[in-house]
Amino acid sequence: MRTSVHLVALSCPAVHRSRPVLLLVLPLALSACTKTSPPESPKPPEQASEKAEPKQPPFSPPADGRVTPQQIEDYLRALEKARETGATATPASLATLSSPAGEVFGGTPDVAAARELGLRIEEFLWVRERVLEALAMEAAARLDRVAIADVERTLGDLKARLVNPADDGSRKVIENQITIFTEELGRLKREAARPLAPAIRANIETVAPFREKALALQESVIRLPQQEPASTASEQNP
Repeated sequence: MRTSVHLVALSCPAVHRSRPVLLLVLPLALSACTKTSPPESPKPPEQASEKAEPKQPPFSPPADGRVTPQQIEDYLRALEKARETGATATPASLATLSSPAGEVFGGTPDVAAARELGLRIEEFLWVRERVLEALAMEAAARLDRVAIADVERTLGDLKARLVNPADDGSRKVIENQITIFTEELGRLKREAARPLAPAIRANIETVAPFREKALALQESVIRLPQQEPASTASEQNP
């Protein structure tokens, strides 16, 4: 109806004289027609992001450098899942994971398992480093204690032999050995007495209850490369 009126008006000579006015009115009329149906209301933000996966906050290592039992349990869960896949990693591939991001080097089984479990990769790598560090320091301390005990036992045997040596030559040899082992014992004790950082000491105590399980899982996931037997000269030069 409105369209026919406009066409008639445009065909009228009198309207031609007022054509500039119509050019202004027609766009307004057309725009009024388009506004008869209200626009769709935008979706609330919560509906728009309903299907989006929750984004985890970035991980920042704690200032005290201490790992928690829950973090260790999550780390072991990832190792268990990696063991279930049957895939293994090598020490060389693990060494490439020193990057805090870790995403570029996500092909190792433990990192892939951590991602499947929804763990933050940066946190996983940090926890793994703390656990390995604590286990290594604890093993080093244990080796120091064994070495100190061995040297002390050897010194005891040498001092017992020095009581009744076979001759003067034997006495001098024993005294020289006592001097050498005494110096070695002092060195070992000085190294064993070096204080550890408070964070490392705390992490060793936190990791201690998980030690056996962590070592077993790491052994099943991390495999040392097999060395091929050295070929003999006859094999190299037939």
